[in-house]
Amino acid sequence: MNVCNDHECNPTCYKSYIDTSKKLCKYSFPQPLINATHFDNDVGLLHIKRIDKCLNNFSLYIICI
Repeated sequence: MNVCNDHECNPTCYKSYIDTSKKLCKYSFPQPLINATHFDNDVGLLHIKRIDKCLNNFSLYIICI
């Protein structure tokens, strides 16, 4: 499953920037690591465990609930 959810930056990630030398991914990768899945009551967000900086946090099971 990790193969399908891995993000690899490509020219599409940078095409909206005038200065492409900064290499800032428009999808916010790499993302911070998260040790455990938890809910943040202050902002109302579910933070899903992430063990790899380039792993998408997409989960079909959570979206379908």
